[in-house]
Formats: sequence, structure tokens, C-alpha cells
Amino acid sequence: MTDSVCVDASVGVKWLVREEDSIIALRLRHDILARGDVLIAPPHTPSEMASAIYKRYYAGTMQPESARIALAALPGIRLESRFMPELPLRALEIAAQFNLKWIYDAFYVALADIVGCEMWTADATLYRTVHPAFSKIHLLSELRRR
Repeated sequence: MTDSVCVDASVGVKWLVREEDSIIALRLRHDILARGDVLIAPPHTPSEMASAIYKRYYAGTMQPESARIALAALPGIRLESRFMPELPLRALEIAAQFNLKWIYDAFYVALADIVGCEMWTADATLYRTVHPAFSKIHLLSELRRR
């Protein structure tokens, strides 16, 4: 049986841009796919990842060619977009419950909650805010200890 694993943009960007914990994120991706599981995320994830890459370019911390290479690799990361009709309302409930600044963060938690799967994030603030209410959320940096 194939399981789903939700990842947020903070993990996905690490697959495309060399930064802290990129190796860990790539290993996590490899392990998930090697098990035959499916990586899932809400439909806005590629835009959020592209925005994070552009932010680095705009700030001058990423060269134009590096940004082009990272964005050209985005379609090949094997991240399945998932949307269900109840996703926006569930995201709103979670964002309001935890007073999240951005609802798009809640979309990842809501997707994992609806599907009943694990979720991985590199966003320590998001993790601390919603865990342990959502016990299937994991912080990427936890894997440094393994």
C-alpha cells in the first residue's frame, strides 16, 4: 500500500537550493520515494517555493543563473498537488485556532490532517505552534540526530 507524506515549501526549497539541512531534506525525499510513498502538498506549493527562491535572488544572496537552475528543476521533484473541497475551510480553522500569521502554512497542516499522513517542515515556528496538537508533524532538523 502506498502512503502519502506531506511536505511544506520550507522542505521543498531545500531540494532545490543548497542551504542548511539540504542534505537531510534530500535524504528524507529519497527515503520516502524509495519506500514507494507519494510526496504531497497543497496546490500553492510550487508558487511558494518559487517565491522563496526569488526572494533569495532579489536579496542578492542567489545569482540569477542559480535561481534559473533551481526553478527549472522544480517540475522534476515529484511532488503531487492535492486539493480537496474541505481543505480551505480546514486551513482557516487551523490558522485561527493557532493564530497563524499566514493561512498558507495551515494548508499543509490541514492537508496532512485530512489525509491522515505525516507532514515534514523546516519551519520551527510552525512546528512549535501546532505540535503536539498535530502529532504527525515533524521538524526536519529532528533528523540531524538520527
